[in-house]
Amino acid sequence: MKHSTGKALGILLLCFFVGSSFFGVVSSNASAAGKDWLHGEEEWLIPQKNRLFFNGSDASDTHLSILNPYPTEPAGNMRIGGSATRRTIFDSIQSPPLVEAIDAEINVSGFIHVTATDLIPLASCAIQTRPTQIFLDVKAGGEVVYSDESESIIVREETITRAHNFTFDRTQINLNLSVGDVIEVTLSVMHDCTAPIDLWWNGIVHDGGIVLEGELLKPEARVLYDDLGFAHVDFIALGPWGMEGYRSIELEVWGPLDSDDGRPMDRESILEIFTDPQDVRTVEESRTAYTYVTPKLGKGHYLLQFCMETNDGYHTTMVGECHFKGWLHIVDEGAEEDGFNAIYWLAPTAFLSVLLWLGWNIKQSIILPVPLMVLMLVMSLLLIPLTSQMPNLGASDERIDNDWPAPQFVLNTAGNNSSAMSLDNLLEDKEATLIAVSIVGSPNVYSHQSVLEMVQDKLSDRMSVAMLITGEEVAPFELEALNEQVDGKWAIMLDEHDGGVAASLPTGMADGLILIDGSGHVAWWTEESTTLEDVEVALDGISEGSGNGPMMLIALLWTAFFPLILISLPTSDWQRPEEPLPPGANWGGTVLTAGFGFLVFALPVAILGMTGLSGEAWYLVQLGIASYLIYQAIATMIWGCALEVKLLGNVLYGFSPRIYRLWKPKEEFRLEFQLGLWVGLISWMTSPMLIPQMISTPLTTSGYGISMGLLMLIGCIITSGTVVLVARMISSMAGRISVLLGKYGRADLLRAYGVIMIPLSLWMMMSVFLDAQNIGFF
Repeated sequence: MKHSTGKALGILLLCFFVGSSFFGVVSSNASAAGKDWLHGEEEWLIPQKNRLFFNGSDASDTHLSILNPYPTEPAGNMRIGGSATRRTIFDSIQSPPLVEAIDAEINVSGFIHVTATDLIPLASCAIQTRPTQIFLDVKAGGEVVYSDESESIIVREETITRAHNFTFDRTQINLNLSVGDVIEVTLSVMHDCTAPIDLWWNGIVHDGGIVLEGELLKPEARVLYDDLGFAHVDFIALGPWGMEGYRSIELEVWGPLDSDDGRPMDRESILEIFTDPQDVRTVEESRTAYTYVTPKLGKGHYLLQFCMETNDGYHTTMVGECHFKGWLHIVDEGAEEDGFNAIYWLAPTAFLSVLLWLGWNIKQSIILPVPLMVLMLVMSLLLIPLTSQMPNLGASDERIDNDWPAPQFVLNTAGNNSSAMSLDNLLEDKEATLIAVSIVGSPNVYSHQSVLEMVQDKLSDRMSVAMLITGEEVAPFELEALNEQVDGKWAIMLDEHDGGVAASLPTGMADGLILIDGSGHVAWWTEESTTLEDVEVALDGISEGSGNGPMMLIALLWTAFFPLILISLPTSDWQRPEEPLPPGANWGGTVLTAGFGFLVFALPVAILGMTGLSGEAWYLVQLGIASYLIYQAIATMIWGCALEVKLLGNVLYGFSPRIYRLWKPKEEFRLEFQLGLWVGLISWMTSPMLIPQMISTPLTTSGYGISMGLLMLIGCIITSGTVVLVARMISSMAGRISVLLGKYGRADLLRAYGVIMIPLSLWMMMSVFLDAQNIGFF
């Protein structure tokens, strides 16, 4: 019994041990396979053996070369006769000068090949038993660092395929060389035999030379992931001979991949293959860098795979075969929601504001009908589309949108006669300026240069051009080649530290072309290279509102249209006028009345846009508009209509035709006037730069621009009035129900509308303030 129990216990322990081992191995493999790669993480499989070849056709022209000779090249050999003394074959032959310093522990060895000759068959070295010995000395920086002699070998073999391999022992040394130093080799032979031998160093399977074992190659790949999703890659060959040590470098861009995929196999995942660099530039310490710009990547895990052939490696004709590889991982986790999302915060806040206001009314013994309270809560929800169009708060992305004021800057320029350049200088006496933004070292700078040259040749009387070179750190020496090419044709501006100016532009710190109009607002931009025709169209478009038009007000039909319907409810049935009105006076009167209400907002903004308050100073105007919006919301909550709006509505009503006044009640007229003003305010909330770009900027350009600006203004009056007209028509479709709701509830619905607009207006104030702070206005 005890024996059975012990046996069972042993089996259990064995199973536990095997199971633990199995799960441990599985867990370990799963952990290794499941590694999630981080952005910027890299791997390099660097070869440990580096060669210096004896390269030359005979001893007189042989040198130390980093190039592996082609098998088809002429053989390098020398016939050596017998001698009782050492004979120097290579006397201090040198390698190319080093371009990178070396301080490393490495192993040195060497070899060369020898064959016998058949010139004196009866007196061969084998018969004479006279061996051959070869001596190798290596100097580094003028100091002897290695000295060895081969074994003494009796040379018998005559065929080159079976040549004797004279080797020199592998010895560890401390190799310490500075830039410009060379490695020298002296080779001598002791051949005490009357039969000559042939010494071979080229044209055989393994060419003669010395072997340096150690990690001498230290490639470096740098990646700058710009704000538009392009990766700017610099490949720098850190090694004794820099780029001269490489025969070819191929870059493959893979992705998107699984987060743990470090060795992709499916070649369908390759986005692009670069067999040659897009540009070659000089970086710090006069090093050479191969530069590339990947396709636009976006969110996800991407891989840059470098396939490299070294000049001292074997020659191959197989596509994709490398002497060694490297991998650099790019991980874009997408834009972080680091700010306050407007729709997530404002939608519940507006609903809660109405609830609190209703609760306060109940506390004041003001009990509203339940259907009316439900309508108010529904109205707060109907403004959710408007909140979706409003800006988020506190986001880390500082880039301005199209049509917004460009940051005022004063930047240093490149060149011997460098001076400061500002946005005001570029816009002086010009309709606009075209600025080419480029990451330092980006190959796209040349396509930008081509565009600027074409623009300057044809449009220099209307616009100026300039370059803005940005990056995490821009060193003046990196712009020397570009400055020579530009040769003073336009200013090359150097961005602030960490790309401060570019970070505020629509491109962010990335490549792109930006057109800024004469009032200092961004009129157009593109992340890709463009044509002269596109630039000319964008320039002409400034006089036409830069793509903005009155029809943009129709967007209100889905952002804030439904609440306008609720506050447009009629208070009485429609009645036929006692005196006949002109055709279209009914609808036309509503359109004009609401249009004049819109004009109360739009006209001051348009006039201010034509003054010197352009560029960054426009944020003062924006803060003023936000303050007025807050006031209107509070006034509407308290009185249902702001006092000055009521006064202006009454004045305008007095100027309307008598027969129109007899038919149209003053209260209805004033409501339409107020609704037109709200259309203007809501248009600012969704498109803050609509009026300045659509009306002000064209009015400050040519005669054509003035006419277009006036037409835009008239179009806005008609379009805004049409929005109010449609809202009023829909609100009356329920007939008697609409009248009852309007008669007993419109005043309270207007106040509830003001309650809802208070948090939205405060949000806009904070948004404008933070935007101004981001560009350094405060």
